[in-house]
Amino acid sequence: MISNGENTKLVKEYVHPCYRTTTLRAMYFNKIKPINGRSMWPKSQSLHLDPPKHHKLVGRPKKKRKMCVDEVRSQTTKLSRRDVVVTCAKYGNKGHNSRTCKGQGGVGQSTASRG
Repeated sequence: MISNGENTKLVKEYVHPCYRTTTLRAMYFNKIKPINGRSMWPKSQSLHLDPPKHHKLVGRPKKKRKMCVDEVRSQTTKLSRRDVVVTCAKYGNKGHNSRTCKGQGGVGQSTASRG
């Protein structure tokens, strides 16, 4: 087909055959005939099948639910304590906490230990 001096192809050449209406009609040409009910199903001659045995997994069960890929994972980003100055609860000095305090505190502590 020639249009405006250019050679243009037919639309059929650009569309894959699986998307054509002729293929769709060929797929649904044969109808599936349903069975009326459970009583009309053919009886199976196989043995009775038991479900698989359930066994507990080793270890403690997980408490957190698994998040989807598109959910925000705010729990994975931890806050940094890099710029936080630790203060002792006993004496109020900076640079250590009450757990690691070795009596590095105030005036009353230093005079009491000497006397």
